[in-house]
Amino acid sequence: MPEEKMSYPQILHRRTWYGIDATVNLNSEFIHQAGYGSFLVPHPAAVNWLLRHGLKPENAISLCLRHEFGHLQTVPFALLYAGMLLSASLIEGTMSWIKILALAVSTQAAWEIMSELFARFSDIEAYRAGYQGAQYPPRIIFWLSSCIAVLAGTLILVQ
Repeated sequence: MPEEKMSYPQILHRRTWYGIDATVNLNSEFIHQAGYGSFLVPHPAAVNWLLRHGLKPENAISLCLRHEFGHLQTVPFALLYAGMLLSASLIEGTMSWIKILALAVSTQAAWEIMSELFARFSDIEAYRAGYQGAQYPPRIIFWLSSCIAVLAGTLILVQ
């Protein structure tokens, strides 16, 4: 039986909880766009590629759309997280390129975690069904590496 391919583009328009109209555009397997109104930021689909590895195409697309929309739903929390880490580092009185890099990596990892938690809890039954029979290693790699990045970045910035 030939492998099913995902069809692109896949577009989602939805209002965020804080009232802004958001757009998610899965242009291809490798590039996604997410943003507000017509302001869309293109980015590689690296995390979605890892997390959705081995899923049926329809499940992968649904979860990718929810994850990308999760980024837009959690923007305020990601900014709050970054602001708290930056403030802690600035209060300490030292800022270096290592700390700036740690802030960027830690914030991105925390944002990916928040987005995936949004994807999971926005429809937990569909999330579970989408992963039924899928392999665990890609998800273990994501969760472990993301949590380590958040913890390491936090420790570097607030020590």
